[in-house]
Amino acid sequence: MKISADRLSQRDIDYLSAAADDPEQLNALRMAGSIHITIGSNPEDNLWMHGSTDLGQLLKDAQSLNYHHIFVMPSDNRRLHLRDERCTYQLPYQIKVHTHGPSASIESGLRAVLADTQGADDDILDAVSDTMEAFLLALASNGVNLDDPKIHKSLSDALDATMNHITQ
Repeated sequence: MKISADRLSQRDIDYLSAAADDPEQLNALRMAGSIHITIGSNPEDNLWMHGSTDLGQLLKDAQSLNYHHIFVMPSDNRRLHLRDERCTYQLPYQIKVHTHGPSASIESGLRAVLADTQGADDDILDAVSDTMEAFLLALASNGVNLDDPKIHKSLSDALDATMNHITQ
């Protein structure tokens, strides 16, 4: 049975992606372009025990129809954070993060944006820029969707708080 990622919440997508990356989890595997979920006969072994109610119901419905496998397919709206996925995220402060599998690279105008900060030492501004960029690379390398508006807001909030602290 194939289902579109659009049928699942982002929480469930993240849950299934994490399960697929867990070598001890045998019910979810990354396949070429999808996440393969095995539905076992023992309910305690199935993924719906820890996902949302909607995910649980979907898997129970599939089991009642005698499906033993589900393939969650990406859609135009939902990424599955597949390890072979290539994408570019556009972030505030002229930052672009490029991913390919578990690796990521960054193009950043953050240091230039910080250049006009009054009362801050250049070495501190370099450290702020390097730290923010390293954190974004770590998030992207671990499959976090950097298109999420919460990530954009959190980046802005963290940078504002850091700049307020170092310019006092």
